Amino acid sequence: MPLGPAPVYDEPEFIVRNLYRLYGGWWDGNPAHLKPARDVELASLAGGAAALAARAEATADLRLACELVELAYLAAPDDAAIAASRAAIYTARAASERSLMARGVSSPPRRSRASRRSRRRVRDRLRHAVVLPRRGVARVWIP
Repeated sequence: MPLGPAPVYDEPEFIVRNLYRLYGGWWDGNPAHLKPARDVELASLAGGAAALAARAEATADLRLACELVELAYLAAPDDAAIAASRAAIYTARAASERSLMARGVSSPPRRSRASRRSRRRVRDRLRHAVVLPRRGVARVWIP
């Protein structure tokens, strides 16, 4: 049973974690987190990305489901079935959260392939940009 009213804006767990990071630094004390293994390798040890996604869909624990499906997605980002599973799990988690911040963080990612392609195009165009100094202000001209 909760000790006080339900959080409206932020979760107490987030506040405690941020205070710890503010005064204790970014490292959580786990040596495995300093130089973690590649996601593809971890997924293959767990039976592959599809197996991780299936396990994520089967569990009732949404925190665990998010960890598993995120690992599966990072191992196979082009798999449409895993992407759909990821979106469904994050949608369910966002609906179950109590505070505004937790709902926003748990919402499914909205970045599509088209937006990644357009960002790539902009980045490629900026590589060829010419910086024109004018009265102390740099202006960028993209041919």
